[in-house]
Amino acid sequence: MSESSSRSHVIVVGAGLSGLACSLALIADGNRVTLFESSDRPGGRIKTDIVDGFRIDRGFQVLLDSYPEAKAQLDLKALQLRPFEPGARIFTGSTGRFASVTDPLRRPWESLKGLRVASSRDLVAAWRMNSLVRTGAHDAPFNRPETTALARLYAAGFSATMIETFLRPFYGGVLLDRSLSTSSRLLEYYWRYFVEGRASLPRLGMEEIPKHLAAKLPSGTLRCSTRVAATDGNGVTLADGSRVVADAVVIATEMDECRRLSHDAVIDQGWRGTVMLAYDAPRAPITGAWLILDGTGKGPINHVAVPSEVSPDYAPEGRSLVYASSCDNTEGDDVAIDTSFRGQLRCWFGEIVDAWRPIRTMRIRRALPARYASPFPRDAQLNSHLGGNLFAAGDHLETGSINGALASGRRAAKDVAAALASSYEARE
Repeated sequence: MSESSSRSHVIVVGAGLSGLACSLALIADGNRVTLFESSDRPGGRIKTDIVDGFRIDRGFQVLLDSYPEAKAQLDLKALQLRPFEPGARIFTGSTGRFASVTDPLRRPWESLKGLRVASSRDLVAAWRMNSLVRTGAHDAPFNRPETTALARLYAAGFSATMIETFLRPFYGGVLLDRSLSTSSRLLEYYWRYFVEGRASLPRLGMEEIPKHLAAKLPSGTLRCSTRVAATDGNGVTLADGSRVVADAVVIATEMDECRRLSHDAVIDQGWRGTVMLAYDAPRAPITGAWLILDGTGKGPINHVAVPSEVSPDYAPEGRSLVYASSCDNTEGDDVAIDTSFRGQLRCWFGEIVDAWRPIRTMRIRRALPARYASPFPRDAQLNSHLGGNLFAAGDHLETGSINGALASGRRAAKDVAAALASSYEARE
């Protein structure tokens, strides 16, 4: 560590994945860090609540174990990851009737069974797309021509049947955009990590990821239930009116709060939202760690998951936890949403859903930063240095993903170190 870095006090605002990653990188470089978090615990948009013995994540999320930042910054073994099956089961229109699509690289023979959804043409297109996205650096998709995700799939040679029954609901769920108007570059970015790894859940819920990072912080670093009212490069003003000075400040909050604290110094990309309803079920509606997709496009549900089939610790013994999720901000009160969702679920699974008890309805309007296709050239990363000694971190500066959040935090810490070193050199 350098002499200059050992003298620095850096304030990080927000203890989501970006703030935690940034804080740990700054501390490793010899800085003293104070990390302020407005809520009662770290995690940002990744939280797991325990309700009646069920572990309910705040929105359906997964960790792709192929993410390079996850490999570098997380102890994946300690998280005790439980993988989903590669592929999905797809509701095709009649009760209890589901088609299966599996990864042709992992299960080539099983993938042929999905030919009533996919054609041999689609298998060829999938092989070609897999080869393309695995070529070059991980940010290679952001150097390729940009269009919408939907246009990219058609250009790749996939059939309309494959797109409408599998790819639209699958990547629509990943991007929270069933229209697939999201950038084709983001589609290719995610496609690579699904090809190279597995979608998984930590055994005890998604919040184990920020817990794992927060546990590495020195005692006294993290101050929860402490809201920052205003900030600049020289420190922050807390909601109680007190002032805390520092050599640099990193705003690692979600996008809207980052814009407020930085006086709109970062771009407003808009948000993708979702509504997720968690059910207590006497038994799983489908056996195995499968993602279940709506292949009809009738909605409002886009996908269903049974996390207790992935990790039994998500539910009390003898019960199952079912998530039903939309790709938009479905309107209505809890009863109206349950009625709407349950009607669709009954078409999928039959009368067994009548015994399901709704545990929690979550309206997550700021679930994922939107990234629309743009006709203009743009960088994959937005600047973390906002001017002076003020910086930003967050997945809205990279890609809306766990990998993007971790990468942004690490990159912001590097930029802080460089700016502080230059400042000390100038003084000397």
